[in-house]
Amino acid sequence: MIESKPIFVVDIDGVACEHAKAICKWVSREYNIVVTVDDVTSWDPDFGPITFVKAVNNCYPNEEFILKMEVTPGFDSFLKQLSQKVIVKFATARKKYAHEATRPKTSEFSQASTQWSR
Repeated sequence: MIESKPIFVVDIDGVACEHAKAICKWVSREYNIVVTVDDVTSWDPDFGPITFVKAVNNCYPNEEFILKMEVTPGFDSFLKQLSQKVIVKFATARKKYAHEATRPKTSEFSQASTQWSR
């Protein structure tokens, strides 16, 4: 008898990776202002020259941006432990324009029996 593992779905942004931190760094560099994660108190804070959502729309289609996004501290060891007991699938609410740029980042975790889901 084949025993199947349960499926565990993990969100990419804010769980597997530090997306708000990456967006804040990009805004700070791009507009020469200081923006930190502490400034993200709602989904779409206005940083002055750009809003958070507009920054996301600028950054997420860029594969280089996605690949440089930091993995949440401790997530890699959590994923390795988790994948021993369940099938891990990645999910995202990222818009379709970001899907191609997103795929390479999630493939990094494929060694841990993971799958990418939309």
